[in-house]
Amino acid sequence: MGDFESFSGAESSEGIDAGALDRLREQMKEASASMASDQKQEQKQKKQEDNLYQILLQFIDKLGPKHPLVYLIVKNMSENFLAEVILAIIALNYPAIQKAAGLELTNEQSITIKEEALIVPNLSDQTTPLKVRIDMDIWIKFINEVVFKNPNRNLKAIKNPKYPNTAKHCFTDLMSYITQDYLQNE
Repeated sequence: MGDFESFSGAESSEGIDAGALDRLREQMKEASASMASDQKQEQKQKKQEDNLYQILLQFIDKLGPKHPLVYLIVKNMSENFLAEVILAIIALNYPAIQKAAGLELTNEQSITIKEEALIVPNLSDQTTPLKVRIDMDIWIKFINEVVFKNPNRNLKAIKNPKYPNTAKHCFTDLMSYITQDYLQNE
């Protein structure tokens, strides 16, 4: 028992530097403030994600259950894709979704980009209008930005477990459907 008595609280507090104790208290305050800020940010992100899911659900209701795009959207939702990512993909074809998602495509008057600056400069032969190629470029960059807002979660959702260097089929199918629909309309 004598060994335990040497570690009593009264004796050990005499040897603690008052400055060290103040620094510890300050660090604890900072950590507490940081945790509160993180919780607030997390709640804000959850509210934003809930709002985006509501927009997505309204969009699904508007299209109806038999629309092929609804099947692809629901499949991606079942694979735990964030609503923000799904909306970023489908925004290319739907101006109302573009506004909600934050995608800003070009208009004919604002085209001032060199073709070499595009992600895919030779998207097609010269028959594809420059505006279409620029819009596709903006769209791809936008999806990339959205995915990298939450890279770990999105990578887990997108990554094909059988073939880790490829995306899941539901993701590529949705991208293909939207791209094909856009190119046919343009």
